[in-house]
Amino acid sequence: MKKNIPQICYLGLVLLMVSCVKDLDFDQSKGFEFKPMYTATLMYFDLNQTAFVFQNTEVLEVSDTLAFSLLNNKTMQNQLEKVEILFKVENQFNRDFKIELDFLDNQDKVVQQIDPIEVPGNATNYEQRFTINIANSPEFLTSTKLKVSIQLKPSSDGSILDITDQKVLSFKSGADFYLKIQ
Repeated sequence: MKKNIPQICYLGLVLLMVSCVKDLDFDQSKGFEFKPMYTATLMYFDLNQTAFVFQNTEVLEVSDTLAFSLLNNKTMQNQLEKVEILFKVENQFNRDFKIELDFLDNQDKVVQQIDPIEVPGNATNYEQRFTINIANSPEFLTSTKLKVSIQLKPSSDGSILDITDQKVLSFKSGADFYLKIQ
């Protein structure tokens, strides 16, 4: 039985070599397009009532700027066609919020602004989508930072948030990056 194993391997090698001898049509790759899609988390946060109250005074806006390095490679720079961003928000407060997202370049100049996200009070499954077509917004490719601003809308009765009341504003965002490789 041990003598047959080298013969089987040898026959397999011969078959492989024979199949590679056939004429190949290298022109069939012309016009071929490959359209991969990559999904990435952009940002997420949970803010409770203490983020919006300081010394018994409401803070009407909180903001932060984060590094955004997903576009820092040649493939993304040369092949990106569009980006679809999905936002999911759970607002346990009985107050409305406005969330703004801006993509910034190295000089903190806004290169892409997302339509403001208006989240009503007590919204449990709020979702919004935003699409960036690179052909219409090539400056998006210079994005290196992502700035988020969360604005607390005034109450209808003039009351302020109770810092002992455990409420959370939960924000999640992700993006699908669509590439076209030829």
